Amino acid sequence: MPGSDLHLEVESWIGLTIGYILVGTGNGAWNPVPISNGLLCLGTSPGDRLGRYNVTNTQYNSVGVFSGGWLQNMAGTSSTGTGYDVPNTLPFSGHAPILVGQTYYFQCWYREPGVNQGSNFSNMVSVLF
Repeated sequence: MPGSDLHLEVESWIGLTIGYILVGTGNGAWNPVPISNGLLCLGTSPGDRLGRYNVTNTQYNSVGVFSGGWLQNMAGTSSTGTGYDVPNTLPFSGHAPILVGQTYYFQCWYREPGVNQGSNFSNMVSVLF
């Protein structure tokens, strides 16, 4: 597997809706930010950094569609066809490298099914590299 050797999978009952992976340097689970129909649990305190893996035609694209219970990768950035293979650099300004000994936090942001239903978030996961 290329990059950081981290492969993320997102499972949901949601069908035929689009989503992508977010990454952050801080844990905001104790003070989540309400957005649309969900809670952003990535840290938003001063000094925390947030990034989105939704940049088209790059390794920073995790965009997929929920089908069969799993996020089906539409960008070709998954070794399995589902989920996302996280690269070894972060989608922040300057593409900072993922550092050994650091913890990063990941969450999937997805559209709710139906017309004008808003968006929601998966549970947050933390990964120590």
